[in-house]
Amino acid sequence: MLKQGFGTYTYPSGARYEGEWRNGAKEGRGVYRFPKGGLYEGEWRGGRMEGVGVRTFASGRVQAGVWREGRLEVEWDEAQCSLAVEGAGEAAAAAARVAVGGGTPGDALRQLLADPPTWAYAAAAALVLAGRQLTPTLDLATSQLALAHGPLALLAWGLTLEVGPPQPRQAADVGGVLTLRLLPPLALGAAACGAALRLGWPVAATLGALGPALVCAVAPTAPQVLGYAHRFRLNKNLAAAIARTSTAAALALAPLLAVAATLSAAAGSVLPFLVALGGTATAVGAQDPAGAQDSAAAQQQPRCAARAQQAGAPPAAAAAAAAGEPAEGKTVWQGTSAKQCREMVDYATSRSPMVKFMIDKMDEIEINHALTHELVHAYDHCRGKNLDWTNCQHHACSEIRAAALSGDCDFKMELLRGNVAVQGQFQKCVRRRAELSVSMNPYCKGTKAAAAVDSVFEGCFADTAPFDRIP
Repeated sequence: MLKQGFGTYTYPSGARYEGEWRNGAKEGRGVYRFPKGGLYEGEWRGGRMEGVGVRTFASGRVQAGVWREGRLEVEWDEAQCSLAVEGAGEAAAAAARVAVGGGTPGDALRQLLADPPTWAYAAAAALVLAGRQLTPTLDLATSQLALAHGPLALLAWGLTLEVGPPQPRQAADVGGVLTLRLLPPLALGAAACGAALRLGWPVAATLGALGPALVCAVAPTAPQVLGYAHRFRLNKNLAAAIARTSTAAALALAPLLAVAATLSAAAGSVLPFLVALGGTATAVGAQDPAGAQDSAAAQQQPRCAARAQQAGAPPAAAAAAAAGEPAEGKTVWQGTSAKQCREMVDYATSRSPMVKFMIDKMDEIEINHALTHELVHAYDHCRGKNLDWTNCQHHACSEIRAAALSGDCDFKMELLRGNVAVQGQFQKCVRRRAELSVSMNPYCKGTKAAAAVDSVFEGCFADTAPFDRIP
């Protein structure tokens, strides 16, 4: 089974990895626990320790810094790696929440049998294939229910309908997902129609069996994908784009298939339905995600030129940077060509915990909270002459202030987290989030974090600088 996304794996040696996977290898952020003790918390690439991370040996010795191919290349202070360690801890926590098991045909069958629409579809298909009709009582009941609930269902669907194209940088991923989702059922439907036409199967039976199945297959992606993305800390913006685009695709495909089925029924032949399915499958399969990706990359080229201009490069060098070539007689500074710019963007989006955080949290309120939180730390760093981030009490004081002043603990955020209390919830949240952040500091492991927060909480909670009061 291919390991992809968040997950936990225990090796035969007893080693254990909790974090992100890509194409079966450790990729992104995660925590690896060695079989003889000790652990590595940080970034991974291609199954190896690569990026910023901290390795703690069973003896207590610590190596922190930038890793390349499993070896420490540049040594840093542990405090400089705190962001990567925190990201690895978050990835490990998300991996621990992933449901283990499932995916077997038996699991899929049990889930299918537990779904009421499955039984309704099976009963309707059986009646159509057997040439039977509903009893008068059941026909009357279902027709009246359909008349009563149809407008209400359409109104509810219209109120919750979200349709819109994806952003250019999302086009390739969205196109790939929708192609993978829509092409197989459309192609199989066309093949089944071709077989029915060749073998002379009854038109009514063919349409009765294929029609409902294809309607279900082209239905929009369920909104639950957003909750899934939030739960497992996936890219919520990409999930929302997939849901919106799939809704637009369903609005186009469902009427087309309905008209084709009507024409086939009127003509007494499945040929119109076959043509509609074949044409739709061809159109879906003809998408060019690579072209969309190139288009998105092309939009990034002017940014590279702007960076060259800001760095003091002459206009000719900036123009050459936008074209991906060095200017004649000039040395363009590192990172200004289109290719280098794309490489830098790809590196940041795949390796930097902060950039990945901002991509996954592209909600204006959450971005404001995150920026305010970090700016409070920057303010403390600038005003504190003797501030020492390896000192647990110093770190705790800044985390208390950041949690209190950034909006991390306002009522709405706590309500979404399921934390509600009659009184004192704000202080509880500030204390909880401060302890969590301080515990990520390699110098403040275990009970040191809670003790540090307790010792400075009252004074630091009251310190609202640079604000007059808690915003």
